[in-house]
Amino acid sequence: MPQQLSIEGPGGQGKVDDSCGAEERQKSVLDSLIGTILSQNTTDSNSHRAFQALKAKYPTWEEVRVAAPEDVEEPIKMGGLAAIKTGRIQVILNTLKQERGECSMEYLRDLETEQIKKELTRFKGVGAKTVSCVLMFCLNRSLIVTLVNPSP
Repeated sequence: MPQQLSIEGPGGQGKVDDSCGAEERQKSVLDSLIGTILSQNTTDSNSHRAFQALKAKYPTWEEVRVAAPEDVEEPIKMGGLAAIKTGRIQVILNTLKQERGECSMEYLRDLETEQIKKELTRFKGVGAKTVSCVLMFCLNRSLIVTLVNPSP
């Protein structure tokens, strides 16, 4: 049977295990999303290094969007799955550019939590855990997380 655990984001009671990175609170929504994508299937150390290397090579998300995929893969390869992550990141950036005219997700700050979930999960590779990290550590939303343990 699933367990429910109430997790309070920043400003709530108690301390939250911020496995997506405390510095996420200072980043844009798009920085938080891409940083969390880079954290998938790797260590925190490797994902932070990959994010920093990507931003050092490409200071803007527009530059990442228009770069050759193999050039984007290079700075993030230490995080693993570089080709997959690059493809997913560039799809997100191209979609934002096409739909909104810019590589930004700051509009999410004004949406209700359920709308944010729907908006983010439309992208391949952005699931419940990634959305939860963005909601809690970037957008300061409190969540109820359901933990499901498979039966032996």
